[in-house]
Amino acid sequence: MNSRRGAFVLALGLSGFGTCLAQSAQPAGITLKTVAEVQTRRTDTAVERFQLSPADHVVAGDQLVYTVEIHNTTMHPLDGVLVTNPIPERMGYIADSAVGPGCDTDFSVDGGVSFAKPAVLLILLAAGQTRPATAADYTHIRWKLKYPLSGNATAFARFRAALK
Repeated sequence: MNSRRGAFVLALGLSGFGTCLAQSAQPAGITLKTVAEVQTRRTDTAVERFQLSPADHVVAGDQLVYTVEIHNTTMHPLDGVLVTNPIPERMGYIADSAVGPGCDTDFSVDGGVSFAKPAVLLILLAAGQTRPATAADYTHIRWKLKYPLSGNATAFARFRAALK
């Protein structure tokens, strides 16, 4: 298989709140950087503005914005790039917040074993019954880039989570 065109699966370790690098092995040519920030609202005169600042000190209920930078360090396009991101411990995913321009986004409720769109995710109950999964059940997010990532280019993906 041509190493420039294989499907790459990347797992991000997000144990802390601030800037962190991926903890897992990565294929040649892809680097990841994840930054967690707190969004604050400021009102200057009649204009409401939002500002992102480092998530150095957070308290229960604070919402963090996680930005994932996916960088192709080669001069060649890489096709089929997948990024798998666990929802950090003590964090609850905020529904409908995962975005990635030019990406298909799927979720897992079983620790990253399987992925699907939210509408089809089910939780198995103790009595053998199932119920639809909610955002609180998500354990992982997976972005698949729809198009090759050009040489020396960076793609971005984002999601929000609240500290429990």
